[in-house]
Amino acid sequence: MAQHRLWCAPSSASFPRPAQLSLRPGCRLFQTLALWDTVRTMTDTSIPSLLYRLVHAADWQAAAGAGAYRGAAHDLADGFVHMSTAEQVPGTAARYYQGLPDILLLTLDSARLHGEVKMEPSTGGKLYPHLYGDIPLEAVLAVEPLKLDSEGQLVVPYLRGV
Repeated sequence: MAQHRLWCAPSSASFPRPAQLSLRPGCRLFQTLALWDTVRTMTDTSIPSLLYRLVHAADWQAAAGAGAYRGAAHDLADGFVHMSTAEQVPGTAARYYQGLPDILLLTLDSARLHGEVKMEPSTGGKLYPHLYGDIPLEAVLAVEPLKLDSEGQLVVPYLRGV
């Protein structure tokens, strides 16, 4: 398969030949594609089939006894359970769980969650999944304890986003 390169000519130049196409950060095509990627990321409201939630081990034990996880104090105050996509878990772990021991990573089947999941703007305007309901035990596909590295960062495994 041949490699194709995109080329950005100065705005006054004629249209380039396809064999010469390449992409530079300062060109209009690059800026347009970068803007489109940002808009697409910020406006993609489809719900992935797998979602993730970081929880304190003690909170998860209580939820397991109750049959469902209804959220931590900040979830209850906000009116929804904060969740993450596979791509968002490392940032969430670093931002809110740095240095905390006994953190578990829940892998969730979004089709089995109780309530509505909405992709809503949050940190930096990016869309995050918010569950207006609870997480029943049958929606939890895996529970994985996370370890801290030598700098107090949670070690997040590779996650697949579906």
